[in-house]
Amino acid sequence: MQKKLEGFEVDSLFYEGKEGLRNSIRNFYQNQLSLFPKAYLERLKQKEQQGAPISVVDKALIDKPVDELHQTARRLIEEALVTPGNRRNSVVDDTLLSDFHVTPDFLDTLVDKSRLLRKEPRLDDFYYEISHDTLLPAVIESRNMRRDKEQADRQKAEYRAQLAEEAKRREAVEAELTATRKQRKMARTVAITSLLTLLVCLGFAIRFIYEYVENARSQLRQAEFYVHHELYDAADHAYKDLSNRPRRCWILNNLEPHKDVDAEYKMIKRFHKAFGVVDSNFIFADSLMLVNNYSFALKHYRLAEDSLQAYRLLNAQFSHDTSKNDWRVDPQLIDSKDDLIDKRIYNANQTLVREFKISQREYESFVEARVWGQALRNLRRMKQLLPAHPSDETDLQNALKILELPSEYVKKELLKCEANLKGL
Repeated sequence: MQKKLEGFEVDSLFYEGKEGLRNSIRNFYQNQLSLFPKAYLERLKQKEQQGAPISVVDKALIDKPVDELHQTARRLIEEALVTPGNRRNSVVDDTLLSDFHVTPDFLDTLVDKSRLLRKEPRLDDFYYEISHDTLLPAVIESRNMRRDKEQADRQKAEYRAQLAEEAKRREAVEAELTATRKQRKMARTVAITSLLTLLVCLGFAIRFIYEYVENARSQLRQAEFYVHHELYDAADHAYKDLSNRPRRCWILNNLEPHKDVDAEYKMIKRFHKAFGVVDSNFIFADSLMLVNNYSFALKHYRLAEDSLQAYRLLNAQFSHDTSKNDWRVDPQLIDSKDDLIDKRIYNANQTLVREFKISQREYESFVEARVWGQALRNLRRMKQLLPAHPSDETDLQNALKILELPSEYVKKELLKCEANLKGL
């Protein structure tokens, strides 16, 4: 073993500075959590060997997978023993036992074996809290990472559900297209059969003309149905098929409902393009959120919001008769998309504010310690988090409770930090 010099003491430099110390504390927290299930099971096994009774709840807990015990301990520490203001929270044992369905032996293992909690008697109860302030940053960091992962998992599940719903809608459209083809085949069969005799031909001719007109109208109604439900790929196919049938176009233009198919098709292409802009920005913003690019994600959610308003105006401008609720596109679908975008904007805003606050707190800590390189790194992260939309920046300013815009604050602090770095 290497002999220590006289006057040697363990400090932050021994751990390669504050970052090394932070990593050591983080590793200690994670390692102790990983070892907790084994320590808990050994504690109960020792009690059983000593002839002490084991509670029904403890028996149920030891039957659970090791990972579930690990997650229960982690959630108990990170959710119950940290306040919303990220401070240590002292909680009475009854609350922890009730909220997390654990036992005193479960809690005492976290105290005695894992050394993650501290137990303090007060009056007739025991209170538990995180064992030391130095563990708090590691606990907060672990909690934030877990919450971010849970949120990302939820968003992925929602996205997969949307994909599954789209697949069902496509199958329904394909089934309807197959039915339409069968109808056209039947109409041609009727037309051929009507040629057998003059009288039958005349009767079937009249019948055929009637059905032909009705099929043209039905095909137009079907195309309008697809547009109304935002099934633009199917609508494009239906209008293109109608455009390639000049007789049906003539019928629809000169008889009820007096529609110019080519003009309608051009109009629907505008709707399809506007819808595509909304959808592409929304999907791209979701992908940016998954890679923690919150500022750009918020920007594209805003673009999706603006595009949706243009899409809504287009629907209002070119719908048939809105007073009779005769819309080209179902406004409820647009409202639903609007609500979804609003929720995404809110979530992105909250995440951005949280990340900005974390970077700001770390920056202020490094400034206080005069570690200008680390401070500059946090400022650059804050600059990356600055939102592009004015209202989002105003929301960030209000959340930070500062008198100047966050962009001006970051710009000013960058100049200050760079000046200090040059002076070193």
